Amino acid sequence: MDADDWKRLLVDMFAKVMRDMGTPLHHDGRVIPSLDFERVVQLGIQTRDFYVKEAAEFIEYLYAFGADNLVIWSEPKQ
Repeated sequence: MDADDWKRLLVDMFAKVMRDMGTPLHHDGRVIPSLDFERVVQLGIQTRDFYVKEAAEFIEYLYAFGADNLVIWSEPKQ
């Protein structure tokens, strides 16, 4: 998968975690069937619309997810 695919999967999982904790994102998404009923389509969640607090919590979620899944972090190229 490419970076955008991973981003969408991680944002979806973060939104679920926030809902489960009783603090859903202010613009939570939803999943609906496609018009031909052959797929599901995720609507509504965009990281650019995160409040600052939501963005900070998402960053913390990413670090926790990485730690739980043995991600090896690298420093960005300068």
